Amino acid sequence: MKRQLNVAPRLIVLLTLTLTLSACREPPDITWQSDIASPDGNWTATGMTVGTSGFGTGALWTAIYLKRTGAKGQGFEILGYDEDTSTWVRGKAPLAMTWDGPTKLLVTFKRIPDLNVQVCKYGAITIAVNALP
Repeated sequence: MKRQLNVAPRLIVLLTLTLTLSACREPPDITWQSDIASPDGNWTATGMTVGTSGFGTGALWTAIYLKRTGAKGQGFEILGYDEDTSTWVRGKAPLAMTWDGPTKLLVTFKRIPDLNVQVCKYGAITIAVNALP
């Protein structure tokens, strides 16, 4: 005689465990954030450094997002990189963002990091990355 497996109770236990464990996670810690609007006010660039912690899940990264001013949500990530935890300082801006006209965003670093994400153009907006001399 074959034994019938009842999948429903196992599925409920698995879902409950997954939801419980995901709820225990702390929200990311934003250690630095800056918003800068384009000269015409149509776009907003937001730079932020975000840290997470946890068993085997700790990370620290910086990203810049671009969105239409007044749009909901975070926007589209146009630049991102992992922070070097040995040189990172809480609350200190790791970069400078400036607008050179209504369609050109300049991102300046002391030393350009190893970028994981770099978008050079987003719609009509050109994004330039440079280092201080």
